[in-house]
Amino acid sequence: MPECDYCDASFGDEDAYLAHLAAEHKGELSAIDQRRVRNDEGDEGGGLPVGPLVLVGLLVVAGGLVVWVTFFVGNGGSGGNAAPFQDDIQQPSNVGSVHYHGPMTVVIGGEQLDLGRDRFQVGSTGDRAFHFEGGDGSQYHVHAQGVTLEYALESLGIGVTPDAVAFDGEVYDESDGDTVVYEVTGEEVDPESYVLQPDDEVRVVANGSG
Repeated sequence: MPECDYCDASFGDEDAYLAHLAAEHKGELSAIDQRRVRNDEGDEGGGLPVGPLVLVGLLVVAGGLVVWVTFFVGNGGSGGNAAPFQDDIQQPSNVGSVHYHGPMTVVIGGEQLDLGRDRFQVGSTGDRAFHFEGGDGSQYHVHAQGVTLEYALESLGIGVTPDAVAFDGEVYDESDGDTVVYEVTGEEVDPESYVLQPDDEVRVVANGSG
């Protein structure tokens, strides 16, 4: 049973004791008792405990980080150009274990992309698995195993699905009557599953129906 250190009163429980200190001895309390009274008054006032608030804050920050990584980092492999389709992309492995080349032409909206431009070169994309380098847009370089055509194109900032292409804010979709072609050495392929091989000749076409 708590007894008051400032008078002869005694109390049935701690809450009653702290209420007595606040009412009768507020000006006499030691630093420790002042803190105990403040904590008790905070609880009675319906304040939220600090621990749960901190936990909620951490969860919010973690959730924001996941969203940022998903939409701004994970899309299109490790390249610096973000493509718009939010689908899972097969990731290459063992970067540096292989090195082979092949030609690639990409025609979008009736114009052939100049893959020698800085935006498509490794210095801009930062992608070590697939890239163009040295200002040369005629030959791609593959430096990893399992580089799909989808991964290659998305690393360049070209959005890919089997039936659609997106680039610079424009989407070309076969369901809208647009023309979408993914060919390797003259044969149509599924870009999401086809893995580039040495000397593959890649041709991509996306044109509107109008």
